[in-house]
Amino acid sequence: METYNVEIEGMTLYYFNKPWKGAVPKSKKKKEEAARASVYVDEDGHCYIPWQQIKGCIKQATSLAKMKIERSNKRAIELITAALWVMPEALVLLPERELDGTELFWHDLLTEQGKLIEVCYSRTNSWSLKFQLEFSLIEPDFVRDALEFGGMYCGIGGRRQDKNGRFELVTWEPLSKETKEKP
Repeated sequence: METYNVEIEGMTLYYFNKPWKGAVPKSKKKKEEAARASVYVDEDGHCYIPWQQIKGCIKQATSLAKMKIERSNKRAIELITAALWVMPEALVLLPERELDGTELFWHDLLTEQGKLIEVCYSRTNSWSLKFQLEFSLIEPDFVRDALEFGGMYCGIGGRRQDKNGRFELVTWEPLSKETKEKP
């Protein structure tokens, strides 16, 4: 089992994308509520990003770049699913910020069916994350390459098709066995 300390730094806006389950808001107050509801907030009131976004970014990068482990791209994605863990589960945005530190906004969006709806979002400009990646059965260079490629071309969060949520890898350090065993 390999463990690496990782730090990524955002190069573009990060759009929070916690699903909004209400009706399309009409009033300004309801739009603000919908935008606030799109932010992941932990029990301490800090904005965070779920670990699944990092793992999903690595899997998407593997697929886009046709990176292979053994014989097939499908096998690479299966190995990432089974043998890669992101810790902690809630990745607190750095610098730490409260919900009030995010920008709330809304805009019109044309759906595939040609229907005009209003979408509410929260976003933040400067951000970074520190977390650990733990994996087995996969080479460290493969994981690093997939993370770097994902940061350049896939991103995390909402509105990724507009090139948002892009990041660069700042730190990639193996965690020593002595450090791992200490409480």
